[in-house]
Amino acid sequence: MATASSSTCQAVRVERVDFAVPCPAGTIGPRFPSWQQAVDHARGTITRFEYRGHLIRRDVPGYHPRRYVQEEDTLVVYSRAFVHLRVVEPVQERPGSAVPSGMDGVAFTWEVFRDGTVETCPDTRDHDPEAPGEEGAAARQLESAGYQILDRGWKSTGGRLDIVAAYGTTLIACQVRPRTTGAVISRAERGRLQRLAVAWMTARGTSFDLVRLDLALYYTDEGQCAIEHIPGVG
Repeated sequence: MATASSSTCQAVRVERVDFAVPCPAGTIGPRFPSWQQAVDHARGTITRFEYRGHLIRRDVPGYHPRRYVQEEDTLVVYSRAFVHLRVVEPVQERPGSAVPSGMDGVAFTWEVFRDGTVETCPDTRDHDPEAPGEEGAAARQLESAGYQILDRGWKSTGGRLDIVAAYGTTLIACQVRPRTTGAVISRAERGRLQRLAVAWMTARGTSFDLVRLDLALYYTDEGQCAIEHIPGVG
């Protein structure tokens, strides 16, 4: 197996993590330093709607038993409320570009109900038990190079982290791709992966000094899966 290293490893720094309650118009809405404050605020925004002479239909889009209630001949529907975990990357001027770097995006989403209960949005998953064989090969190579594998195939609202690893005090988010795709990650993709890494730390209740984005490029070498590890891409 071949291993490549990069002489210019780029560590991603996070300016802050906060919790926002999105407005119905789609804007970010108010932000809070704690999850519970955001949940309490979101709960207070829920509105009750009454429809006399209507009955519950469980086949309507968005139906949820905590939001649809039948009170005699009146259908009661409660509006939806969400809390977003948002990750903010510091804004930095980029040489030769009028557009500064820096991302502010959603890494995780919860729905809040009128009774104070909270559910992770339905498209969030915790693990993918059937990670491709290339990911297994990449994970084994990282382990042999001294990395500690923490997770594989972790999914959140914002996407999927193929491999989550640790190297000292640095968290590694490593994506596994065919070598034909190249060793480049766009700024938008870098921001998305950064937010996913922070969401992973939040879900696991842990933290690291730095977050680094790596690639593991796979190809076939004499009939065997070979891995080229590219640290610090972006």
